[in-house]
Amino acid sequence: MGECFYWYRPTQVVPDQRLLNRCVCVCVAGMQLAENFTRTHVFAELGARPTGRHHPHCTSAAAADDQPESYLDCFVRQNTMSAYHLAGTCRMGAAGDHAAVVDPQLR
Repeated sequence: MGECFYWYRPTQVVPDQRLLNRCVCVCVAGMQLAENFTRTHVFAELGARPTGRHHPHCTSAAAADDQPESYLDCFVRQNTMSAYHLAGTCRMGAAGDHAAVVDPQLR
């Protein structure tokens, strides 16, 4: 999703906006596909239907019924998060190795 810099200062995440926008588009397309499934005969027999568009941060987008993609875009941006966590690595080495951060016992 971007680049991370660890040069002895607080971590700075620089997101790749193009990649983020592409991910949002993929999520919106998936939500539209799922909504289309609810309109099929099989799903109708099961009583499946969209739950409605009621996200509190997307009220202006929800008002634009002629452009449902704007609501879904807002919904995705408000409700998705990364499943990853930032992590780093460090050099492991013998007790006399001045470039090593930890020894083989992780001390």
